[in-house]
Amino acid sequence: MADIITPYLFELNMEQLREKQLVSYVMPVRAYEAIKSAQSKLAHQNIDLRGLEAVLAWVAPCVDMFEIRRIDISNPGRSLHLWIYAPESPLDEVKVEVLNALSIWLGLTLSVERSEEVLEILKDERSTKSAWHDLSIDLSLVQGAACPVPKDRRLYDLIAVLASRGLEGKVLDDSRDSSRILLPAGPGESLYGGKTLLGYRPHPVESRKTGDVRGYWTEALKVSALSTPEQQRLRVAVSVSIRNYLPIHPASFKRDGSRYLDVFLTPDAFFTRGSERVRALQVSLKQSEVNVLLGESDAQGGRSLPVLRKILSLTGVNEASLATEKGLLGAVIDRKVSIYPRAGAYHGDKNLPGETGIGIPERKTYFKFLEEHLSGIGFSPVSLERKTPPRASHYANISKSENLTESLSRQILKEVVALNSEETLHVALFSTRPSALSETNAALDLLLGKASSIVENERTYACGLKVAIHPMPAGPLISWLDDPKEASAKFAAGLPKAKRVQIERDAIRKATLKRQSELDGHLSAHMANKQGVWLALVEMDEKLRDEPERDPYVLVYQALARRDVLAQVVLFDPEEREKFRLAPSEEDDPHPYKLRSALRDLLRALGVVYVDSESVPANTSLQAWWIVNLNSKRFERQPGARKDGAVLPVVVKFVNGRLMALFPDRMGAQNWKPYARAMLALYSEDYENTSDMRDDQLKAYIGQFFGSLAAQTAKTLSFCDASNIRRYVPQLGNGAMQFGELKMGGVGAAASTAVLRDGGSGTVVRLLTDTDKSPTYLVADNKTGIATGIFAEPNSNRTFWLSRGLPIPLQKSGAIRIANQQSRFAEEDVPANLKARRFPSLSEICVVVIGRDEDARNVAGLTRKAMELHASTDEATILPFPLHEASLLGETLR
Repeated sequence: MADIITPYLFELNMEQLREKQLVSYVMPVRAYEAIKSAQSKLAHQNIDLRGLEAVLAWVAPCVDMFEIRRIDISNPGRSLHLWIYAPESPLDEVKVEVLNALSIWLGLTLSVERSEEVLEILKDERSTKSAWHDLSIDLSLVQGAACPVPKDRRLYDLIAVLASRGLEGKVLDDSRDSSRILLPAGPGESLYGGKTLLGYRPHPVESRKTGDVRGYWTEALKVSALSTPEQQRLRVAVSVSIRNYLPIHPASFKRDGSRYLDVFLTPDAFFTRGSERVRALQVSLKQSEVNVLLGESDAQGGRSLPVLRKILSLTGVNEASLATEKGLLGAVIDRKVSIYPRAGAYHGDKNLPGETGIGIPERKTYFKFLEEHLSGIGFSPVSLERKTPPRASHYANISKSENLTESLSRQILKEVVALNSEETLHVALFSTRPSALSETNAALDLLLGKASSIVENERTYACGLKVAIHPMPAGPLISWLDDPKEASAKFAAGLPKAKRVQIERDAIRKATLKRQSELDGHLSAHMANKQGVWLALVEMDEKLRDEPERDPYVLVYQALARRDVLAQVVLFDPEEREKFRLAPSEEDDPHPYKLRSALRDLLRALGVVYVDSESVPANTSLQAWWIVNLNSKRFERQPGARKDGAVLPVVVKFVNGRLMALFPDRMGAQNWKPYARAMLALYSEDYENTSDMRDDQLKAYIGQFFGSLAAQTAKTLSFCDASNIRRYVPQLGNGAMQFGELKMGGVGAAASTAVLRDGGSGTVVRLLTDTDKSPTYLVADNKTGIATGIFAEPNSNRTFWLSRGLPIPLQKSGAIRIANQQSRFAEEDVPANLKARRFPSLSEICVVVIGRDEDARNVAGLTRKAMELHASTDEATILPFPLHEASLLGETLR
């Protein structure tokens, strides 16, 4: 058992940081509006920046960040802003680079006349002078809160940039003499997630059968800045992952989605003037642009394709060389340019050239590399020590149910009886497949075990639970809606874009009303006399996702909710199912697993959990605070999707063996509901509309809502996620958080309406699960590298780093232990597949308020236990119970 772990976390000695310059460029408003007009954008829309990131990385690598934002506090107008932190070149050279980059981007993405019009504005001497700003960054920190924060938040960006530059151009060695140079991957629209560095060149991976190169891989290092409670210095966290490259299939696109190419340009005075180093940039391509490159379409347009074509023409590479013999978009390795298509997220580990894990030998190499180069610019590594809870806790025995099948059936029975005083759970099955019923029954057997008796489609279990499956015709639940494009196609081809958009929007609205009526009629015909507790499984063709404006997905959930039926959609590919019907292969068929997962999700929606209710002390509540932000989840073209933004506070608690939820209903009333009833209420839009509240009003409203829980007398442990809650409860953000006291409800000079303090009935735990701030780590003197437990810095009393460990079967796996010890480069010893290489992630938590008779280390131990109280343990369930359930409840509001 490792007592010390070393995260890739390095703190900066601020005394070594001298005042740094920040240069910003604000595009003149006339130029910005001219671009908007040329791109046919509406007044409220931003310009399309596709292609700009690649051109900046190519021609103006001095730029660290670009964004569209307000010009300044006094000017509500918006424009393009470029940010250069601590420029290494004279300002005159920076100006030339930026103007050249903008000139190339405009020339490639606009017509000749419109690009010349914009360039004339950009080159105007008066515009140039007013566009550039020399700024300084205040390097001082604000003390007094739980952790220091910069007076100027741009200091975070500066530190991330400086740490990244300390690694740029350095050689990353490995044991196989295959060194890579780390290159910055170009600017981003935000530096919150840090700067990315890529290893050049990527490694080829040959097929064991044919010897042909089937793909490539390289390391991707992400460097991000952060502050940690109870520590006095700012830090950078470094995470290392493997980036894989595979040919792109032209059909592997989501609607309006993009796929990425990583492009490496070797130094050439003709098109990378002054460059002494290979430049890395990324190019995003739409499906239509890939089809053009593969010769399957003559259509022109797109904003990234011209950038790629310009690079190809300048380097003398024929774009036809991107096409593979199988009609895919493949890699090109040339003397002047190398192009690698990134693998999509849907590729499994076993299909990736470099897999995804980072073994112990590489972790040691990477840490030594980081320590060597970051220490030279003022950073020092942070180590974490194991912490052991000192005594038995009030929550010490909380655990997951042991016999999952029997426990699950008992929990279902308990919830069904509580909801409707009956012992039968009804499941409607909407499907067009003849085998759907037998597959659903098989999935039930795996989840609940064998039934003691089966009569037709009703199964009875030993505990008394009955589950009845009701096959029903799918009808309008799974068919496409009318195509809105047909409405606009009736008009002339020259119809203005704004008018066409409005016509299609009206068509979507009419199709939505029509489908709602069809769904209500269909459900009335087949579920008119339903009684008891009902769930529904709906099988849909996954291709419906490709046209969201014709997808009935949201409408189906809403229509069933109006009849008090909780639904779960299962997506499948009819062609794939037919293939498995003709040539069955249970090992490769994913559908049974989809059905099982869908049933598990349905039961979770019902309020059924995997927690041993007897292990939770009586009159003790585990709570979760969550913010549902609909302002960031608008899908205007999807039928049934909510158009109005809103922010809704939600509390989920587990008490006396049941999962309950609280949020203000449409009348503002606050009443606890069973989890299933809360889910149905959200589907039915029975929640308070806050869309007309100002930001300060929202903060006060949400603070008062959570503060109202302070009056509880029962012992309570509440979890919240900083990334989710800190915007609307600032007292849970690093800059305002105070240990021992949590004030809520007050905004500005207004007094707080509730205060939670140490020694009361409540304990509040704040987690930070942001993957951008989670460092890779090294476990010294540990053969498997699997560190499980609670860790903290020596001088921390309330701040901890948790590793919940891997699922038990994986911890016991010999394959994982071997894989974790294997170097990626020891090819003669490495198994054919290293997908089993796994390391638990680290999560930062801090105990903001400690209840009476509790200890911070005990609370940290309970938090780690709560991370394991889920049906499955993976990246998607890193939040502790019941915070994970609160986040899932929030996803109901689509």
